[in-house]
Amino acid sequence: MAEILIRAYNSWMEAVPQATKDKWSVAMWAKYNRRRRKGNPIVIKSNGWKWGKKECLPRYVILRVDMSMEEAKKYVEKGYEDKDETQITKYNRKYSFDVNELNVAVLTETPILTKSKFEFEEKIIDLTEPRIIL
Repeated sequence: MAEILIRAYNSWMEAVPQATKDKWSVAMWAKYNRRRRKGNPIVIKSNGWKWGKKECLPRYVILRVDMSMEEAKKYVEKGYEDKDETQITKYNRKYSFDVNELNVAVLTETPILTKSKFEFEEKIIDLTEPRIIL
């Protein structure tokens, strides 16, 4: 079983007014798009890992998933190449966990979520894939 630390809060950049964002340079937009987002997997550890005092609610949720460490490693992949920092359409992480599940965990003060591999894969989003938002 793998434990994944998931970010449960938004970047400070989310609060920047749109009028300010409209004045940003291409480099600043690139930084904005590479920011860590709520739902981003941060790090993967083996089951039973002793997490630090700050690796908990309300900033992080621990997700226990019934999969091997090797299988879980792909979920902390970067979503961009270091060489191309000015490309606007890149992400800090390639994957994101369902934000609605995180919001419920934070509101109900549930620090650890346990999911089967199937449940986890149903709730993970590949940010580099085109998707339809309804």
